Amino acid sequence: MALCEIRISTYRRPRWLERAIGSLLAQDLPDWRAVVFDDSPDREGEQVVRNIADKRIEYRPNPRNLGAAGNIDQCFQSGPVAGGAYACILEDDNWFYPGFLSSNVRALTESNCAIGLRNQSVWRQFVDRVERTEETTLGRYYSDGIYSPVQLCARLFLGHGISQGGLFWSLRSAGASLMVGPKISDPGLSETCRTLLITQPVVFRTEPQCAWAQMDESLCVRTFNNTRVYGRAIQSIRRYAVRLHGRSVLAEAARLAQSQQRQREFRTNRLDSFLEFRAQKGRWWRDVARMAKSAAKWITVRDRAGAFIRDLEQALDAQIACSTVATPAVPRPDPSAPGPVDALPTAA
Repeated sequence: MALCEIRISTYRRPRWLERAIGSLLAQDLPDWRAVVFDDSPDREGEQVVRNIADKRIEYRPNPRNLGAAGNIDQCFQSGPVAGGAYACILEDDNWFYPGFLSSNVRALTESNCAIGLRNQSVWRQFVDRVERTEETTLGRYYSDGIYSPVQLCARLFLGHGISQGGLFWSLRSAGASLMVGPKISDPGLSETCRTLLITQPVVFRTEPQCAWAQMDESLCVRTFNNTRVYGRAIQSIRRYAVRLHGRSVLAEAARLAQSQQRQREFRTNRLDSFLEFRAQKGRWWRDVARMAKSAAKWITVRDRAGAFIRDLEQALDAQIACSTVATPAVPRPDPSAPGPVDALPTAA
């Protein structure tokens, strides 16, 4: 079986890093290599790797602090970092179940897709223990199957597009890079923006093969954007998704909203992103208030995704311009020239 490489991001959490690496050692597929990217200047992860003493694990401290989003983002570089054919990311507070690697390789092979997306179990992380919940990260939005980029972006109108901890991809054929770049500095926002970068079908598997740790803010060692800041960014992200995929992304989101009886939430999100301007009968005052609140957020809150979206728009404009130049214009007929019927001789 082809080699899998696991890119591990860590920052000042050696105890949880040890747990994450322990889940690698328990994999039923032994053909893997791991690289630990440590963003801490104190290099707490180095001793963890040294104590485990497995030759398949390489420790790489960052030469300068990248921040949470930057450290995670480098794990999505398109080329191999340890000679692997497949790649995935493991954040230090999460962990894999024993069949994670083998089941994802199998999913890509059976579906002939280059990118896989795996559901994750949600665990509550406390200081001294974890507790499993009945929830999953993506089970509400997907079922087993293959999803197009349009379908992925449609999920942004009701919640998650992708979960980066559930991604698993082929390094030989995954296409464009999944790195969002340094203009996105919040890890939660980078996950949302990464959805826009996927350009080919993705196979999703419902059975959780990895754990996502939900923790209280007191356990977080980084700061994250607040809800209002994230809400301003998602306005731009949703509007770009419509520009990228056209009305088809809204049609797909509408089907999903109907199947989950979430039509009102979907409409509210369209209003919030200025993709719906009609006040609904019997709710006009609420709709007007919603649009006013959204406009205030658009104007007064800094758009943390703005620079990233502008880069995508420029690339899209260039792509459209190139396709227009490459396609020769069809000459329009001269309305004053005789047509085929006019040119026929008439009977005397």
